[in-house]
Amino acid sequence: MDRLEMRKRRVYNHVKMERSNTYSISEPKNVLIKYQYISVFTQIKVIMGGGRQKFTPKGVDDPEGGDGGKREDGKNLIQIWLAQKTILGNASYVWHRDDFLTVDTANTDYLLGLFDWGHMEYAIENDLSNPSLEEMTKSAIEILQNDPNGYFLFVE
Repeated sequence: MDRLEMRKRRVYNHVKMERSNTYSISEPKNVLIKYQYISVFTQIKVIMGGGRQKFTPKGVDDPEGGDGGKREDGKNLIQIWLAQKTILGNASYVWHRDDFLTVDTANTDYLLGLFDWGHMEYAIENDLSNPSLEEMTKSAIEILQNDPNGYFLFVE
């Protein structure tokens, strides 16, 4: 095994262990937390990554096939987000790289991109149906830089 292959395995294994610390987008029980959750969710302009299952309720089929949504509360957060953002400006939802690449970032105020049912594939696995981290970051900056008040971008 050469050095590059050893590095790839070490990075992959390190990231794989981190993946066990997953999150859950569910409705909080505490009223104050619920208010903060809704407030923060409505202020976000660009969201991209995986985890479509956490945004859609049970019974909603996934566009890539397989299992559908996992939300127990019956809420479709994709539809809620789009409804809220469409009132405020030009909003788009994409789930495939081809659609993502057609987004006009100069005329988009809000973008939700959920490219996998669960976690997105690692870059090393080269899943061409998903945009790269570089492509997502570039588009996020292009959209967010239109805000005259500035922006905060968190990339993981």
